Amino acid sequence: MEIGLIIFGAFLLILPGIWGIRHGIGSSLFALTGTLLAAVLVTLWGSWIRERTGSNDGMGMGLAAISGVFLAIAFIVGYGGNAVFTRPPKPGPSGEPAPLKNRVLGGLLGVLNGLLIFSFLLRYAVDLGNPDISAVVGAASVLWLWIVYTWLPWYILAVSVIVSIWIIARLLVRLIRNLTIRQPASTQRPTYTAAYTEQPAKTKQLQGISSKIDQALDDQSRRR
Repeated sequence: MEIGLIIFGAFLLILPGIWGIRHGIGSSLFALTGTLLAAVLVTLWGSWIRERTGSNDGMGMGLAAISGVFLAIAFIVGYGGNAVFTRPPKPGPSGEPAPLKNRVLGGLLGVLNGLLIFSFLLRYAVDLGNPDISAVVGAASVLWLWIVYTWLPWYILAVSVIVSIWIIARLLVRLIRNLTIRQPASTQRPTYTAAYTEQPAKTKQLQGISSKIDQALDDQSRRR
């Protein structure tokens, strides 16, 4: 059981991490949203699901139904909706790949999302009283499983803080860009107005010169 949990946990950490590296930080945030939505729905409807399956223990249909609903919502909403509503990070203006920072942060958030999924599944198994998983989680030789199970609230807090900082940083960058773009436009406007005000003066000068030339030609013709 211990080796099986290790392989399953590694699988859940690696796949979302690869997805985040390939698709960027926006896709990983969308996947995190799907995972948290699945956890909220299972919390609200878990007792109803167990009643309909007729099993309240951690060995029968109760655990299978809860885990299945959670994984289905997390992957359909988080990764299926991700493929529909988001796009991979765009390449640079000269055709180079997307910024490395975007992909690295996407990979880290993807690993964090996999850790959340694994933590929720462990919690469901232990809370429903699965004896095998409860024994492995509580064993001193598998300390990391106990940490993953116990520190779930801290993972959610970390996700909330990271997402909040990222959103605030993006808003500040967008605000600064808007301010810097508007400032040169306002300084250039007087040059256009000055050009339009100078045009009538030049026209009057040309008219004055042409009138003087016509007058000189008339005087010369009279003398002849």
